[in-house]
Amino acid sequence: MQNVPEDCKVVSTGSVEALQAHPTNKDKFLIGYDRGLIVLWDLKENKADVTFNASQQLESLCWNRNGKEFLSSHSDGSYVHWVVDDGNQPKEECIPYGPFPCKAISKIDWKTAEGDNEPFMIFSGGMARGSYGDKFTVSVIQGEKHVTFDFTSRVLDYTVLCKADEEPTDPGLEAGSIRDIPHSIIVLLEEEIVAIDLLSNGWPPFRLPYGNSIHASAITASSHVSNVPESLWKKIIDAGNQLFSSYSKREWPIRGGEKQETRKSRDILLTGHEDGSVKFWNVSSVSMELMYKVNTASYFEEGFTESGKTLFN
Repeated sequence: MQNVPEDCKVVSTGSVEALQAHPTNKDKFLIGYDRGLIVLWDLKENKADVTFNASQQLESLCWNRNGKEFLSSHSDGSYVHWVVDDGNQPKEECIPYGPFPCKAISKIDWKTAEGDNEPFMIFSGGMARGSYGDKFTVSVIQGEKHVTFDFTSRVLDYTVLCKADEEPTDPGLEAGSIRDIPHSIIVLLEEEIVAIDLLSNGWPPFRLPYGNSIHASAITASSHVSNVPESLWKKIIDAGNQLFSSYSKREWPIRGGEKQETRKSRDILLTGHEDGSVKFWNVSSVSMELMYKVNTASYFEEGFTESGKTLFN
């Protein structure tokens, strides 16, 4: 902190919470401290170029690809838009789920879209404490379109997959003029992995080819069936395709690895769950794949009154 301006040394800065490399200048990066101090550090000159002071505890930082502006997210559920040339004066402060007290936005991303479309704002957390404080969420905002994805287990991390990071770019283009064009979000949860399609209408999830969570709801019963007749096998697959028709039609966005060949035998694992569901799993190979799901709870609801007493003798 030797070369940090004196007005930033009055109080302890706290621990380092975030580091973000500059997208267009390899000699610079942002350092975010626990108590809200943000420093744009110049490695070549070994000094602070600009300092920014946020009023709330810092959680994360993210650059715009142009390298001229960035976002910081905070413990009160807010994010702040900073322009490097404006110094310590924020351009915008926003609490997406305010004005009531909100949980921290633990991570935030800002991705530019194709053409003149509005950019994507993607963040985890930030929900109102009173109403949704127990929810595990990732929110996606693009202009007036706003979707909050609610998960059954804690969000550990997420990453945004962008075409700009996967396709060769025109060497004649300036780095700041390249568009991110995000196409998928991969969310790592405590109990499963979820992929979200940002190119299709409604931003549907992808159907998992592997990594399905068999214990999303606690298992209460199970049964293994081997050598299932081919005609029955096809009927289950067709029923599953109809059940999962709302999922993305795009190819699974993660590349790499090889799927092992499925055995000639057709094996199914049936699992009954605490939430009343029965799931059919294809266990003919190493990777378990969800084939079909039946929710049985609705078949029994008519047998009970609102007080929970049975109608049957």
